[in-house]
Amino acid sequence: MELITRIFGREARVVKTYDKVDVDNPHGIYIYDRSSGKWVYVDIHGKYFEPKLDGIYVVYFDNTRCGACRIYDIHWFPYVTLLGSTFENIYFVIILCEWFAKQCRSIDASNTFKHYDVHASPTTILLCVK
Repeated sequence: MELITRIFGREARVVKTYDKVDVDNPHGIYIYDRSSGKWVYVDIHGKYFEPKLDGIYVVYFDNTRCGACRIYDIHWFPYVTLLGSTFENIYFVIILCEWFAKQCRSIDASNTFKHYDVHASPTTILLCVK
């Protein structure tokens, strides 16, 4: 996918696309693709999420065992659907693990939790890349 290559460079690999990200999805990094309205599961080979494409990134750190995250999801997904199709330079990302970096079946997601020092959920950060 062109979007993934522009955000990560050539080292990223698209694994699969999903209509929604929830507790049954594989742990990892997901990018919202506005053109398809799908979430793209990305493999970045053990690195952490560090976008290369200019823009604003809304990054949601989600834990599958987090009750507050399930409530947050009620608002998050409609928000992404609305704004994700409206603004071209805003990108939405989900970093999904079971319980922060401690219980995570994705080295990419675990390294991203560690890099941004996230220890509470739900946590959303904004990154501005220029």
